[in-house]
Amino acid sequence: MTTETREKLAAYFGQDCGIYARYSNTENGILGQETGTEGTYLLNWASYYFEILKLDSDETVEEGELGRIIVTDLYNKAFPMIRYDTGDVAKMVYPGKGFPYFTELLGRRMDLIYDTNNEVVSPFLLCRTMRLSKGIEQWQFIQETETEYVLKITVTKDGEKPKCEKEIAGFQQVLGEKAHITVKYVDDIPVMNSLKRKLIVSKLKR
Repeated sequence: MTTETREKLAAYFGQDCGIYARYSNTENGILGQETGTEGTYLLNWASYYFEILKLDSDETVEEGELGRIIVTDLYNKAFPMIRYDTGDVAKMVYPGKGFPYFTELLGRRMDLIYDTNNEVVSPFLLCRTMRLSKGIEQWQFIQETETEYVLKITVTKDGEKPKCEKEIAGFQQVLGEKAHITVKYVDDIPVMNSLKRKLIVSKLKR
């Protein structure tokens, strides 16, 4: 859930309205939910067992280290899912009391973008850069190499091709000054089998 969405919900329903993001997938169901602190997800330990493994191996990460979310389904007796890799990444915190919980839930591993210092960048920061763009109908951000990025855009009908100077500056602020961003104008950005367009694409081999 973006900050803009939270602000709009608060404006429509009142500042006292509780706004909580939910973490779920089609395969398992509801896995976790925010409990008042933005970005902190209380997990459904009653129905699932959660693990965070390293991005490039099956070793358990250190506390607070980014890794792959692995779920063992303890609820579905018809089709149990044992150590299922959800394809998402997050950080796990182990409090002194209570159950471990997620922080910095970043979404699909295949969609992770790295800055020029080889640090993971949240896809939400990139989407935020494009939020107020004008004259752009569709867009897709692609990481080609460690420093090369491509912004594909389609322009609105009868609209001029924007130079995207503001957008490039926003991306460089997130990715680093060494980031080289090329703008490509295309007629269309194809949809996936899910009929959705993929906004963030990484071609890096990790």
